[in-house]
Parts: sequence; structure tokens; C-alpha cells
Amino acid sequence: MLKEITDENIEALSKNIAVVLFTSPWCSGCKKVESFLKELSASHPEIVFGELDISSNTATPARLGVLSLPTIVAFKDGSEYERIAGEPSRHEIEHLIRDLT
Repeated sequence: MLKEITDENIEALSKNIAVVLFTSPWCSGCKKVESFLKELSASHPEIVFGELDISSNTATPARLGVLSLPTIVAFKDGSEYERIAGEPSRHEIEHLIRDLT
């Protein structure tokens, strides 16, 4: 299950190793990426997996310069570590997770 990320709680989350999906209810590609992340979260309890709905949380995407959906932003040691914009394959997400840990 993905943690609900908001403008209010993203700062605390980014102090951990985290993978955040920037999404919106109308984004069909986001649903596919969300299912990959849900599956991967079960085997990686050391990483916080979450999703941020850009429709109701506008400050964080603006601050981070998220311009397209889906976008995955990985955080490590309190900073953005890597970003994937567009619809990545499961393999690309797995590679990102390997790099994080």
C-alpha cells in the first residue's frame, strides 16, 4: 500500500529513503505505475512508498518542478536523489530502487 503524501507531510517523508509517485485521478499511466509501486513496496520495507495527488496538493509539485505525469521522485538523505518523468517500465523502477538501497 502506498502512503498518502501531502504538501504538509512531504518534508518529514523526504528525510527517509522514499519513492513518491506524483499522480492525479485522471492520469491513466499513473495507475499502471501505482500498481508496480504497490507490488515493490511489499518486498522493500526499508523504503517509504507514497503518492501525492497534484490536484489537491499543488505546492510540492510547483516547488519541485514536476511538469508531467506520472513522475516518480526518489528521496535519500533529505534530498531528491533521482527522478523519472513519464511512464517508466517496472524494470526502470526496480533499477531505481536498487540504486537507493
